[in-house]
Amino acid sequence: MVEQKDLIEYTVRTESYVYEVLDLVTKKDVFCFHWEPHSKVKYPHLHLGFATKGHGLPLDNKAHILSGRVALEDLVTFLISDMGVKPLKDNWAGILAAERQKFMSTKTW
Repeated sequence: MVEQKDLIEYTVRTESYVYEVLDLVTKKDVFCFHWEPHSKVKYPHLHLGFATKGHGLPLDNKAHILSGRVALEDLVTFLISDMGVKPLKDNWAGILAAERQKFMSTKTW
């Protein structure tokens, strides 16, 4: 049994992220959220993948659309609520809300 005095406290920090949402049939990206401050494009941004093809938009999947930083919990909520992704648990909303609250209370951005 691990005693309280033996526990080590850790802090996790997000230094960058790449969230890619793929079409399961084509295996192509629908959209991607990137934040890679050590790369050429330092600001958080969105790429619209093959979803932009054939819609007459004056951009392609290489366009860096400003997005602001995106929390993983917010992306998962969006995928379930707006994109029809089936959640693994019935109480997904409460779980994600609780995890987002923990994240928001300790985030540095």
